[in-house]
Amino acid sequence: MHKLTNLALSALAFSFIITTACSKSSSSSSSSIVGSWKVTKQYQDYNKNGIMDANELDSSVLIESVTVKYNSNGSGIETIVGFQEPFTWKLVNNNTYLFTTDTTQSPPNTYFKIASLTATSMELIDTTDQAKSGISWTFFSKQ
Repeated sequence: MHKLTNLALSALAFSFIITTACSKSSSSSSSSIVGSWKVTKQYQDYNKNGIMDANELDSSVLIESVTVKYNSNGSGIETIVGFQEPFTWKLVNNNTYLFTTDTTQSPPNTYFKIASLTATSMELIDTTDQAKSGISWTFFSKQ
């Protein structure tokens, strides 16, 4: 997806072998994701144990300045401290995963497991780079 978000989401990130005690909305659809989302918190599995530990909360000020906008046409924009990065997205695997492509990233594709999605909140899990940096969990609120 995007540099900071992938880091933060590396996320989820935002790839999803381990799920947390979150409820999955039965209506994960493109229309549910469309809109602007603000990152509220992110955890990075620094010890690579597959568990979201309290001490793995990313307290970076930058995390809370990340917004992601998903457009209904499958395009999107991630904004990090005023810098914007375009990407494309689609739901896959019966709408249980979010697949994003950002050609400015390496690798350019990221799969995020949708751990939870409601009208006002979303949790994505990223295990894309699990061997290197562990799982990441990213929480969003709809703007």
